[in-house]
Amino acid sequence: MFKQKGAMFGLDARIALAIFGALSVISGAALYSAIQEAKVTSLLTEMNEMGKAYYAYALDTGQDLPMNSVPSKRFEGHNLVDDPNIAGWSGPYLSYEKELLGQGRFLHPTYTYAEFREAKNNDFTTNDFTHCNASGDPCYVWAQIRDVPKTIIDALDVKVDGGDGVLKGNFRSWDRGGGAYDAVLKVGLKINQ
Repeated sequence: MFKQKGAMFGLDARIALAIFGALSVISGAALYSAIQEAKVTSLLTEMNEMGKAYYAYALDTGQDLPMNSVPSKRFEGHNLVDDPNIAGWSGPYLSYEKELLGQGRFLHPTYTYAEFREAKNNDFTTNDFTHCNASGDPCYVWAQIRDVPKTIIDALDVKVDGGDGVLKGNFRSWDRGGGAYDAVLKVGLKINQ
């Protein structure tokens, strides 16, 4: 009598390989999702820390960050890194390296730049920060990080605003072209209004 053990072993091996293949696909997708969520949480935390640095500077010095004269609506963020010889300064408040073009930005270790903007809370149509003026409307400070991937932008919009769209809410974004997006988070009211 002849038994076909080899044939059954081959079938068992194929089933086991199929199971291991399915498990690797599932675990790979879960790992990708966890990595993506970590990137989103890290960026959101970083932008909130930028807001805390802004307020710490204002509390220590008793004044707002000056506005940069080159591009309007951008704060002179270098004062958070380099001592501006202002009484009460206890920084550095951020650990970024300053960008040397004189535009008040910081070099970002993962993306391109980080910076602070001022704007009203109007919905955007593009990257249209509505400049604050003396009209009495509240003026807000926005932390901005340039060249963030679209997948992180979309996840940040869901995490911060429930996915209300990237041109309104506390999180904003726009396409800079070529797949580069700016992430912008409202971090609070401007100090001296």
